[in-house]
Amino acid sequence: MKNLSRIFHSIISILIFCSAAAETMSFKGPQALDLNQNVLGQSCHLINPGPGSIPCNPAQLVFSKRPQFVANVSLGENYQRVDAYRKDIENKDELAVVKKLLEETEALDLQATGVLWVKNSWFSLAYIPLSMSFYSELRNRSYPRVDLKILVEESIRMQLAKPFDFEKWTISTGLQIRASQRETLFQELALFDVLADPELLNIQHHDSIHFDFGFLWQHKIEWSPKLSLFVQNMTLSNSGDSTPKELTKSYADLGFSLSPVQDKLWGRLETGVNYRLDKKTSRFIDGFQLVANYGLGLMTTSASIGNEHLALGVSTSFLSAKTGISFVQKTLNNWDGGKKTDNSVNLEFGLVY
Repeated sequence: MKNLSRIFHSIISILIFCSAAAETMSFKGPQALDLNQNVLGQSCHLINPGPGSIPCNPAQLVFSKRPQFVANVSLGENYQRVDAYRKDIENKDELAVVKKLLEETEALDLQATGVLWVKNSWFSLAYIPLSMSFYSELRNRSYPRVDLKILVEESIRMQLAKPFDFEKWTISTGLQIRASQRETLFQELALFDVLADPELLNIQHHDSIHFDFGFLWQHKIEWSPKLSLFVQNMTLSNSGDSTPKELTKSYADLGFSLSPVQDKLWGRLETGVNYRLDKKTSRFIDGFQLVANYGLGLMTTSASIGNEHLALGVSTSFLSAKTGISFVQKTLNNWDGGKKTDNSVNLEFGLVY
């Protein structure tokens, strides 16, 4: 796994999304594979991904117009910090990780993903040589105890879709299978104790297979109402060390969208609302997210807004080249017990064939 990750890194760097996240971390379920998925967040299963992007919901494959091969590179503003932690984890340098944590002055969440994929209207295959999620939160500043969550993953995803076309509506079902090799470190520990004995950091390795199920219903009338259901993170198998519970729990997203008739607009607009069905959602209102996607010629604009979350993204393509930029604003819990608004900017560059 390490050799493959390093080869991919030396060829095209890594596809990276560096952002600060809210209290509920997204360590479970499939990670975002490109800028469009990152902006749409939990609603990406609902919106038509458009050209040059792979759908979150496999049932959306039916909207792919032609076969594609895509390679993406996206760099976030915190790229160097992410890469430094990645190297320490791969080298199992526990002491270097602890020293970096002591230098941090605020709650920290870093995410990184690299991906290559192919797709058509019924099948897609994605290879993710490196996906990393990192989160730390200090609980006691005078005698620091840190809640530390680190996930480094290599995986393959396969999507299959089967449409059923009727006179007044279209129904599509989809299945996504994810095979992963993971190295994890999920612990709450005292940093001074770990400095004295770095072996207290328990880096674990395990292999897993998960599957996700997607359903889509779209009515063939003027505003193209669409209902989408995406059930995620159902476990087929786990082997190796004990798997953290955050990585094995299942959840679902239910969404509804509308698309105005294109001849009444200059481009294609799709807007919708999503609700996440998750036992960890403390308040009913926190599960909702509003989302919109607007395509005009070679340019696509996406936006999403939810509980303590705002994201905007613009991407464009010309011939085989694709580029984009996104802005993400989230509220997180700071180490001093207060709230912090964090802004991040990400750039994306890709090739589409």
